Amino acid sequence: MQKKLYQFFIRLSCFAVFIIISAQSTTEIKNTEPGLPPELIHQLDSLRKDDDLAGWLYNYRAYVYEDPAKRISILTKAQSNAWRVCKTEAEREEWFNCLAARGYYLLYSGNILKSINVYEQAYRFYFDKPIPGVDVLEHVLKPLGNNYTRLGDYDRAFFIQEKSLVLAEKKDTSQIASICHNLATTAIWKEDLPLAKQYCEKGLQQVNKNSSLHGLLLSTLSEIFLKSGNKDLAEITCKAAIKILTGKLSNKEKVVPYWLRGAWQGLGDIQKEKKEPVAALASYQKAISLIDHYYGGQRIREKAKLLVSAGHLLLQLQQPQKAMEQYNTALTLMIPSFKPIAIDELPKRNDLYGENTLLDALWGKADCLHDLNKKEKALECYMLLFASEKKLRREFFSNTARQQQQKENRQWAESAIETAFDLWKVTGKKEYAEKVLLVAEMSKAQLLLDEMMNSMRYNRVKNNDTLLNKEQQMLQAINFYEKEAILNAANGKADSNAIAAKKELQFELSLIQKKVKEKYSLQESLITSENLPSVDSLLQNIDVATSVLEFFAGEKNIYSIEAEKNKIVQIRKIEKADSVLPSIKIFIDKYFQSGPANMINDPQQYYKDAVAIYQTLLPQAAVANKENCIVIPDGILGYLPFDALVTGSVYKPAIEQWPLLVKKTNLYFSYSLQTKWQQQKMDHPSGSFAGFFISFDSSTRSSIPAVKKEYAEIHAEMNGDYFENKNASLATFKKQLATVNLMHISTHSFLQGKENMPVLQLADDRFFLFELYGKTFHPQLVVLSACRTGHGMLAKGEGIISLARGFTASGAAGIVAGLWDMNDETTATLMGTFYKLLSSGQSPAGALHNAKLQWLQDQNGQQLQKLPYYWAGMVYSGDNRPLEIIQKTTYSKWWLLAMVVAGGGLIFFIKKKRMFLKSIINIQLY
Repeated sequence: MQKKLYQFFIRLSCFAVFIIISAQSTTEIKNTEPGLPPELIHQLDSLRKDDDLAGWLYNYRAYVYEDPAKRISILTKAQSNAWRVCKTEAEREEWFNCLAARGYYLLYSGNILKSINVYEQAYRFYFDKPIPGVDVLEHVLKPLGNNYTRLGDYDRAFFIQEKSLVLAEKKDTSQIASICHNLATTAIWKEDLPLAKQYCEKGLQQVNKNSSLHGLLLSTLSEIFLKSGNKDLAEITCKAAIKILTGKLSNKEKVVPYWLRGAWQGLGDIQKEKKEPVAALASYQKAISLIDHYYGGQRIREKAKLLVSAGHLLLQLQQPQKAMEQYNTALTLMIPSFKPIAIDELPKRNDLYGENTLLDALWGKADCLHDLNKKEKALECYMLLFASEKKLRREFFSNTARQQQQKENRQWAESAIETAFDLWKVTGKKEYAEKVLLVAEMSKAQLLLDEMMNSMRYNRVKNNDTLLNKEQQMLQAINFYEKEAILNAANGKADSNAIAAKKELQFELSLIQKKVKEKYSLQESLITSENLPSVDSLLQNIDVATSVLEFFAGEKNIYSIEAEKNKIVQIRKIEKADSVLPSIKIFIDKYFQSGPANMINDPQQYYKDAVAIYQTLLPQAAVANKENCIVIPDGILGYLPFDALVTGSVYKPAIEQWPLLVKKTNLYFSYSLQTKWQQQKMDHPSGSFAGFFISFDSSTRSSIPAVKKEYAEIHAEMNGDYFENKNASLATFKKQLATVNLMHISTHSFLQGKENMPVLQLADDRFFLFELYGKTFHPQLVVLSACRTGHGMLAKGEGIISLARGFTASGAAGIVAGLWDMNDETTATLMGTFYKLLSSGQSPAGALHNAKLQWLQDQNGQQLQKLPYYWAGMVYSGDNRPLEIIQKTTYSKWWLLAMVVAGGGLIFFIKKKRMFLKSIINIQLY
């Protein structure tokens, strides 16, 4: 029995060994890419058995090198199938080389986004633990910086290129000239031509005059001259570059044909500007021939870009049919699945991705279709543009890059609106009116919408997530360095260390945020859906008692769209935007931004000008037919106080008798219908209140009595926490941000730095707009009664970058803010009335509206202070639902209640005492 049992265990053990060996063999086969040559498979298996990871990776890389276009996926799978992590320097070097090779091959195949992802992996792999002997400059930093430039992410490109220059100056001076060229190119895209010229000149000092690099730098210098308006010097310089680079073709330098291609393309651009179309087309064709001859099926993005340039030129020459051929060829290069049979055939939405050349090709095709009178197809193509642009914007990690992209999309947005408007006027079809509204929505406040959605993500994910915590810590560190840099600059100091540290952190943050997007891909898709918004959902979200007046201020025309729940009422086109918008700016500057003097000195002229603007923007408008009207401004209209417009032409000296628009309806603002919808979805804290009041202006060393009055007015109406003067510290302010439902801020506000960054002055420090980024706070209402809190720099297509906008981006459902330097006494009185009405249950916009009406109706008020300058500057924007408010109970009410209770108790006691005495008497008598 024991012998049989022993034999059974021996057989079982042998079977187990056989299974393990088989499993190992199977694993080896699975980890070897099918389709590889048998001899390579044998070699790879042998290296794996010897645990030679470096040799195993090298053989994969050598095989892919022979035909990278077809074999790039093999190299990707090789690294993912590696059986262990790198241990030796040789293994780390080979792993790095594989990443660099993958990034390079993906770049040549035209896949910029995947190329960037792989180069970023190589960047992190190297800088986590630098590898001796590896040329990180040539193999990662330079191509990664160029990729960011191609994508349009110029801030990250500039960071990488500046880092490259520092390394080159320390370790490899031969790289300085080429890096200076890359920096110059990025500076051109950033529209900093003096800096671009400075880098070009520095690069030229590093190289021989007959070298190919000298020709490359001259080519870039010619582009700077062209953009500076010096066409003749640009042409001379570009032709000199072509001569040098043509002479270097025989040297067999791989990059020379590519650089020469760029020079010919640059010459074509110059000739186009000089109105020499035949010569320009010939130059573009020479550039295309160089790509075809030297690079075969590679460099497809560069070829597509040249085809698009040729298409633009042909379109200007009013040859849309020929231009269409160029655009279609470019699209087939960028989207391999797109093989149009008909000339007006469009790519499928699912095949689109985010890339600048693809956007340019779609834009050109849409314009061609419009010129060929195929307006329905043109509109469809414009909508594809927005879908692709949204995907591109998601790849950007800097606000600057996103703002630049938003600015650029305004050009095709106006063409799309014009096309949809024309189709609506001809056909009367609802779908075209909805497209006008949809494009107007997609062309404004998209960066704000992204920031609001990002804030929502913080609240959906638990705080114990280490990745999100790291992201938050980096945001705080960046804010610190940014604040230090601005304050030092204000004091005449240049803190280069703070600036460098901030840039390093910003790049690291972009890599972390990419990991966050990957980790929360499902939530990211729910929050930042790439689908275009539904017009039905936007219109359905409008309250029945409310109308919407949305503007699009283009370069040629202004469009106003009036809508109400579930329908668009009317659309108007206001022509000659180039004269209307400047006149509105003059009106704003003259009567509001420059103080009250012009309005006081000539109220009748103000009245006349206000009527003219009303009749231009709002004739026959249905805004007065509803209780409320949401105004969604655009461009300079964001500074315009619509309440202060006058609706009747007959002037009367008594200001309270003026037919002001504020008397017709309750006007309030929103950045877009999409942002308003997001504000309605937010969860808010309980009805707590916190107020910050600083009645001492440290800059003028004087007290502000009106702040004390404002404090007293609000304190009489609202329960909550009040922080006055020295107690209104920065630390206390930041602490309250995350806990309150209603925050009131009454302190000095101003713009600081070359970017006019909005700032709040607290008791002991300053609070900057960017310090709100990444904060998790969702109050229902923030009241910014300080001056100019709704003012700031105007970002084209995005709106006014103000403190009010910053609070909105961070999660505030509604904002009261000032558009100019308000009169302190007026503001204090208005705020007192506002809070009284708010605590009675009125909505925020309704309370502010009625406070203004009471100010105008006040019989004791001074006539001049009823002028719009004094009361129209405080505006409300956001969700207009009533707030949850903890009612203020005054001491007099408590005292009255105590007296009633005490009186009742005394009466009860007396009655009881009488009954007790009566019972004693009765007992005694008995």
